[in-house]
Amino acid sequence: MPPGLKKDGLRGWREATKRLGLPLHCHYSGIWDRAAGEKRPEWAAVHAPSKDAIGQSTPAPKTEKMCPRRGYLENLLMPQMHELIDRYEVDGFWVDGDIWAAVPCYCELCRAAFTTKTGIEDPPTETDDPNWPAWIQFTLDSFEEYVTRYCEAVHAYRPGVLVCSNWLQTFRHPGEPRVPTDWISGDNSWVWGMDGSRCEARFISTRGKPWDIMLWSFYRSHGMNDIGSPWVFKPVQMLQQEAAVTLALGGNIQIYENSDIRDGRLVPWRIEELRKVRDFVHARRTLCQDTVTIPQIAVLHSEHHLRRHMGRSLFDVDVAPVRGAVFSLLELHYGVDILDEWALLPQLAQFPVVVAPERNDMSEEMAQALKRYVRAGGKLLVSGADAYERFGADFLGVQTDALQENAVYHLPVAGKAVAVFSRNWRLVEPVTAEGYGLLGINQLLEQGSRPYPAFTINRYGRGAVAHLPFDVFRFFQRNRYPLVREFLGELMQRLADPMPIRVEAPTCIDVVLRRKGEAIIIHLINRASGIPNTPNNGAIDEIPPMGPVRISVDLPGPPQKVYAAFEPGELQSSYAAGCLQIELAKVYIHTAVVVES
Repeated sequence: MPPGLKKDGLRGWREATKRLGLPLHCHYSGIWDRAAGEKRPEWAAVHAPSKDAIGQSTPAPKTEKMCPRRGYLENLLMPQMHELIDRYEVDGFWVDGDIWAAVPCYCELCRAAFTTKTGIEDPPTETDDPNWPAWIQFTLDSFEEYVTRYCEAVHAYRPGVLVCSNWLQTFRHPGEPRVPTDWISGDNSWVWGMDGSRCEARFISTRGKPWDIMLWSFYRSHGMNDIGSPWVFKPVQMLQQEAAVTLALGGNIQIYENSDIRDGRLVPWRIEELRKVRDFVHARRTLCQDTVTIPQIAVLHSEHHLRRHMGRSLFDVDVAPVRGAVFSLLELHYGVDILDEWALLPQLAQFPVVVAPERNDMSEEMAQALKRYVRAGGKLLVSGADAYERFGADFLGVQTDALQENAVYHLPVAGKAVAVFSRNWRLVEPVTAEGYGLLGINQLLEQGSRPYPAFTINRYGRGAVAHLPFDVFRFFQRNRYPLVREFLGELMQRLADPMPIRVEAPTCIDVVLRRKGEAIIIHLINRASGIPNTPNNGAIDEIPPMGPVRISVDLPGPPQKVYAAFEPGELQSSYAAGCLQIELAKVYIHTAVVVES
């Protein structure tokens, strides 16, 4: 019980939400339950056994994380959920501390179940063990079965009560959404969360379920436990900017509000600030809800690749190359969706371009589908040294000369050069492909080049495949060098342009392409950061308006109406020879250009 709390706080919230006609959902900390671990340590997950200095096994310590098989769900989680339903008539549960907290458990029940399922007698303890993928997949399956049990139990106990498991079926958990949750949600990072939302929203929007992203209303500039940076309320503009990404992709917004007064009271001035965020969201609801993507570029986020490379927990996954691809393509003003194999395979032909960013352990089904896609006229960009083995020399139109480790080469970009590092760099020579640029060993490209192209494009059937034989997207995620973005822009122009919708804008403006009925909606989100001085100032404040923005849309006839929504601004448009030209002077935070035919 928090100090100073004298009444039933949850009863107060239930009565208030009833008066306002609002649902009441409860936050519940699931797998990560410190109190349960202290009271009932036999429910806790068991760490991997370790060995002492003479090689003898030592007892494995238990954790604050619960095991999905040892009684926690049946003896605590479900009885408490039933009590909340009966006593307070709650309308739903947002279960936290779940997939992002789940870890492999080495208890006798889990070990026996693993052996029964796989035939492997002893679960591995190191990630480089050949059996590790099977062990972490078993851990994921066990967790999904655990969430399925409590979802089905809640639905059976009180139909209509909704259940969500925080971060389940999101960017770090690709694959078919098999668990019967009612909606998908995750809480954005408390600070510097914009990049997280840019990827999460583009992925979750492909899951086929209602969804939202929860924004923290407060932040600290440094680590979550850094007492030198007390928690403070975010500027309204910062919350509006974070919200815009989710809204543009058709999602909903939650806001996590928690002051330092731990007795359930709200702080009036903070609620007044949140009212401004609510107004921002409500003004966009009608135009943003119930829209679908206008396919332009699909970034492949293969669940098969990811699960071959998972670390020690279900959230220890390698998403860096996917993030790098998304960020670079957004800075080039393309419309980007992130799809796993489950989502992409049925609609592959709808996308003019597919990018596979160093996802070379994709399934054979996906690799063959991509080859058929290109043969039928699609445009594919693959990166990474291992793409040569995954797709083959004939498809890429090259032959390999050497594979180098920890290599740095200089890429040619509009008469300049940019140094790029890759852990593996395959040197290739064109056979049927056409090579572009030469790798440089220093800044003097014309004097220090090697006879290997920076990238190749091979015409295959009616389509084409571009090949970057190094980890360009992992590198961009880490460094965000502008010249690397320009290099990728030159490649995309040769591979894929012109697109039916083209946008010229400052680099900080993201584009989201959506359709509602017959209307084309071009969302423009200004990511300019105002006055931050990273990493010391995490606030996004006084966001400078950015522009101009020029948009070209190929249309068979003149539109009935063209207008800018959400923000005031000068918009001019003209139509001639099958092309609509639009110019917008400024974007403040989030503007949508609507074209009605």
